[in-house]
Amino acid sequence: MSELIDIPAAGAETRPDAPLLRVNGLKTQFAIREGTVRAVDGVELTIRPGETLCIVGESGCGKSITGRSIMQLVDEPGRITDGEIWFRARSGLRLGPAPGSGIRRAWRRDTDRDSLGPAPDPAAAGSTEGMVDLAPLPTGGPAMRAIRGKEISMIFQEPMASLSPVHTIGRQLTEMIMLHDRLSAAEAKERAIEALRRVGLPSPEKRFDSYSFELSGGMRQRAMIAMAIACDPQLLIADEPTTALDVTTQRQILDLLRRMQDELGMAMIFITHDLGVVAEIADRVAVMYLGMVVEECDVYQLFTSPRHPYTRALLASIPDLEAAGGQRLSTIRGTVPHPLNRPDGCPFVTRCDHAVDACSGQLPEMITGAAGDRPRGVRCVHYPDPAAVDDGIGRDLDPIPHAEVTR
Repeated sequence: MSELIDIPAAGAETRPDAPLLRVNGLKTQFAIREGTVRAVDGVELTIRPGETLCIVGESGCGKSITGRSIMQLVDEPGRITDGEIWFRARSGLRLGPAPGSGIRRAWRRDTDRDSLGPAPDPAAAGSTEGMVDLAPLPTGGPAMRAIRGKEISMIFQEPMASLSPVHTIGRQLTEMIMLHDRLSAAEAKERAIEALRRVGLPSPEKRFDSYSFELSGGMRQRAMIAMAIACDPQLLIADEPTTALDVTTQRQILDLLRRMQDELGMAMIFITHDLGVVAEIADRVAVMYLGMVVEECDVYQLFTSPRHPYTRALLASIPDLEAAGGQRLSTIRGTVPHPLNRPDGCPFVTRCDHAVDACSGQLPEMITGAAGDRPRGVRCVHYPDPAAVDDGIGRDLDPIPHAEVTR
């Protein structure tokens, strides 16, 4: 068995505004026969304790793979090829199975890779001091498995596909609880039933012995949430948790997530394509397109003063209930490019109504503004400097003829 790792108590008190998670230059790629798919291509994200960060974008833009990369749950042939995932785990956390859990034999032996990666240089690391880089950790190693479920949990997009159909809900809950905490089977069952009760599942004692196919869609999603919060995580990643649910159940699930967040004080990354949900629950928003974050700002800025043409196009496509009758809905022309046939320069250039020749020259850098405690960032040639990002230069540009882009 490889040596287990402990995170010592921090020597100095952590600042309240210190980031809980900082993702730097994350790249996740899938090597297939036809070529390499860059599903996540240099993503930068920061989330503070108790904050809700929404990741939005069209299907296929890399939202879910970003969440799975943070959890180290990328399916083969995908792998993280570059970047850092700095996470501030609880002081004194033991990165290994709980003593007496009975699950120690299931952990993969890998003495060469079970490490926390290189320690950050105090002079250069800045806000990463006291944090753990998850990127180099082996997916099945003790360190990552101790964090997954205990420190960071995930609600998957389709609970029917995520819950085991051959094990009861209670069996799946208690297995995770006993993995992370030194509890007897009876104590783990008691905590599991309490978790089911907290998420509003009717008759939790009865549902404990139910299988996933015996529950409705809303009940399965509540069971997934109970599993995610059973060990009081610091960060919850919710991957479109209201997909395929009716509007009434959607409202109940959103209210439940907000209540659990308030009770546990946890941060949340909420992945969605529904801007109505974003307006309701987000503190900050990251807009993704073709594996990249093209704009990042607080939720008020997103809806009142969007910068990037893609963000503006997404907002313009929302139906206006006060619009005159017979008015056509606004759409984003074209489709998301095939991941193996990405355009040169800005990834949105082939669909942008504001594209100029410079857009197809080289990939624009993410330019961060200078205003406020959490400046916004935009990846667009129309915003070449921090002053342009803050002042919104380019926001009110008239549409210009689309530049023809050739490869």
